[in-house]
Amino acid sequence: MKLNNLIKRSKGGYLFSNDFYNLAKCLELSDEDIKDLKRESPDNLDEIVLLIYDKIYQSPSKDFVFDGELIDKIDDYYYYAYIIDEDKWEDIKNKIMVEIEIGKINSCYYFDKSFFSSFERDKVWTAGAVILMRILNYLLNDYILGDAETNFIFKEMINIHRNSPLYFNTIKDDFKECVEKLSAKPLIKFGDYSLKDHNSYFIVETELFDFVDGLMFNEDSPDDFDFRYLFVYRESFNLEMYYIVINSCFTNGDGEFYFRNKENFSDYYLIHENLLKDSLALRTNFDWDFLEVYDDYVEYNFYEHEFESIKPSSKDYDSFKLNTYVNDEDNVVVNCLYPYEKEDENLSYEKEDYDSSNLKEVILQKPFSKEYLEILSLLDFKLSYASQIQNLVEKDDTKEDIYFYFNMKIQQIENVTRDILPKDELKSLLFDYEIKTILLHCEDNWDEIKKDLEAKIDSKKILSTYDLSFDYGNQPLVKGGALKRFKANILQAEINSLIEFREVDWGCGLKLAYYLRDLDIYSNDLYKYFDRNLNDDYNPMPQSLAEAIDYLVVNTSRGFIDAVYEMDKREMGSLHFSLGMWIRNEFGLNGWKNLGLLNDLEVDLWADGYSSQILDALWDYVQENYDDIIENTEFTNSINMYKYLL
Repeated sequence: MKLNNLIKRSKGGYLFSNDFYNLAKCLELSDEDIKDLKRESPDNLDEIVLLIYDKIYQSPSKDFVFDGELIDKIDDYYYYAYIIDEDKWEDIKNKIMVEIEIGKINSCYYFDKSFFSSFERDKVWTAGAVILMRILNYLLNDYILGDAETNFIFKEMINIHRNSPLYFNTIKDDFKECVEKLSAKPLIKFGDYSLKDHNSYFIVETELFDFVDGLMFNEDSPDDFDFRYLFVYRESFNLEMYYIVINSCFTNGDGEFYFRNKENFSDYYLIHENLLKDSLALRTNFDWDFLEVYDDYVEYNFYEHEFESIKPSSKDYDSFKLNTYVNDEDNVVVNCLYPYEKEDENLSYEKEDYDSSNLKEVILQKPFSKEYLEILSLLDFKLSYASQIQNLVEKDDTKEDIYFYFNMKIQQIENVTRDILPKDELKSLLFDYEIKTILLHCEDNWDEIKKDLEAKIDSKKILSTYDLSFDYGNQPLVKGGALKRFKANILQAEINSLIEFREVDWGCGLKLAYYLRDLDIYSNDLYKYFDRNLNDDYNPMPQSLAEAIDYLVVNTSRGFIDAVYEMDKREMGSLHFSLGMWIRNEFGLNGWKNLGLLNDLEVDLWADGYSSQILDALWDYVQENYDDIIENTEFTNSINMYKYLL
């Protein structure tokens, strides 16, 4: 042990330790990666953390991702937030929700970029969080634990090791100790089958259990229970994901298990996945022998029996609704439990009673209002700034005062100083003032303003960014009152933030300024405008059949449209593994990701069927509109229909 400590103290010694060897195995570092790390000869553990992070962290894709998929990612980042700054989770979660809604986040790449930049920590903290999470997930693979147990273990390990993510052996030993603390809870067994050998998990709640258990068995639950479990299997129904309840059980005070054997196989009980997130359940996979008794039950084909055309009877309960579908043809009843729809469902916090058009009320809400989070996101402000501005705004009533506080923070970030700068550098900053002039509604006067500023830079009357800002603010041609100037500064900061966040050319700033000049500092759809009009990489999924056809026509080629026009409709099937496969992947048909488009198509069992409907509709559209297409379409030929065959 003493020798190991001496090794760790020596320069680069950690990279030759048993800790690093086991960590490299856990993180699946290649031999070449290990050689590269040793070749770098880092001076301290912080440098090692950053070097390992660069090896293991794969930057996610910038490709457009449907909002629902991004929202599903949020809870997966809870432990990263807990590692970096455990008190910031709710604010950051709400901020991410707002950024998805306003269009700032529309890909996995921008999701990560926004999330990790939300913390006031250096990159070492981010890198350490990624490494520690990789270790904990690696160790967790050897255990089947419920959500409560997993949460306990992760928080225990994070509290101990958030500052030391490299010491794998110690982390592993402490992890085992945490698991042993939970070993008093027995694994559920059914006959000779133990859940330890199968992909299953536990979720906690009793109200839903009592309701479904009562529906299935019409018996009272025992008084002396410790835990209750529903056995469920994932299934889709009417284009949404549910779980079929196949059995239930409970444990008494001695830890013994009692099972309710389901006898009526003509009644189905389906729980919507959003309800199950907060209920007590045990999810099983289809390979488990336990399911042999229920083969026919879980293999029932809901699509063949057209339940979507049956009008259900409905009943409201406190926390969910029950829809009952009765299929008289085969005497099957399907009971669907699903949550109430919420207004503004994407937001994780409730709206407070305030005037969203009153800027002061917007800013003073606690927790932060949706509109205030939008302003912070558009300016790319840290959450700590939000509290600072709140404290200042509380004392003032005028909009001018409030805009002044935002301006004050913008100037602090921009670091306007009296330091003397070279002429060329000062002149390069004039582009920002052209944008500001547009925002002040004086774009026609820019050439005159620019000429005057350049002359003062050449004559050394303007020597610093402070001089430049002061002189511009006193230009007679741009005077419009303090409120107007403050607003222009804020809108310009929003444009600069968008350009830096999306990593695009500064040239689009002028076009964004013309768009923003008549709008307010929030609810201005800045990111959505940018994507719709200026972002060449933006490629949202079509939300209807008509949008899908329009997209295919414009983004194929004249030669392809000619070929489709000459085809017999039956020949469109020949495109199944080329354009059809492209449609299934790019339009979100695989995995039922794009519900907007799916809901505009005839219900089908497979993504193949949906893509065939789109191909047939494309053929019909080309036959009816061929001359108009050829005359008015600028074909981009951007679809690589063989992309998924390569």
